[in-house]
Amino acid sequence: YFFVVENSLEDYEWLKNHFDLEDIIYHPHIHITFLDYFIPKLKQTYIPQLHGDFVYAPLRSWLDQIQKNDCNFSKKLEEYISELSSDMATQAHFGKQWFGNFFINLACIFDKQTTIKTTASKVIITAAGPSLEHFLPQIQAKKQTSDYFLIATDTSVPVLRKWGIHPDVAVCIDSQIHSKNHFFIDSSSKEHLKNTIFAFDLCVSPSVVATVRAKGSEIFFFRNNNPLSTLFSRFITQNADQEIPLLNTG
Repeated sequence: YFFVVENSLEDYEWLKNHFDLEDIIYHPHIHITFLDYFIPKLKQTYIPQLHGDFVYAPLRSWLDQIQKNDCNFSKKLEEYISELSSDMATQAHFGKQWFGNFFINLACIFDKQTTIKTTASKVIITAAGPSLEHFLPQIQAKKQTSDYFLIATDTSVPVLRKWGIHPDVAVCIDSQIHSKNHFFIDSSSKEHLKNTIFAFDLCVSPSVVATVRAKGSEIFFFRNNNPLSTLFSRFITQNADQEIPLLNTG
């Protein structure tokens, strides 16, 4: 799996006009791109688990030229590799748990998938943080009108509930079982969550999914960009004419 990076489209066109590049251009494991598009293209196509270690091997003359143009290419590449390494460390730590959760939750995918619809013209999104409590009076007032649709992360739900604020959608991406503690803390939970749709990543704890279903709440599943979810999404789209929505969770 190779990335060939040229300075610009003009340079690439010049090379095509002067050299026979067909074997490179049409090779299934070679991607040709340009400086400005390299990092986005790399994020889109490079999967370390499938393609192995990343090796940066620039020609010296090419490297001198881009440094002269001060395009910060090497710095941008280092930042991306650092970000990728951090992500890989997280996957190594939680990978087994994600894997197990994913396959247990698959059975729920083939049930009727809830759709999220609203006639509201504005959306409020809440997350746990020091500024949330400051804005709670405004959120409470706005939520009492039909103009606002409230989406809450799981960690912000307990704070909203204390103010009697019912989110329209509660989002959870956490693979650990303690996530359900954000939703169910007393005997009134069932009534409180009755009209809330739970948007779950496919890798959330199956215990959370089972508890929400037992309470009679509706569930909306989405996927992230991990290789397993991507592979399954392609399969189900091709074979079951069903699409799993993608949510980039960072």
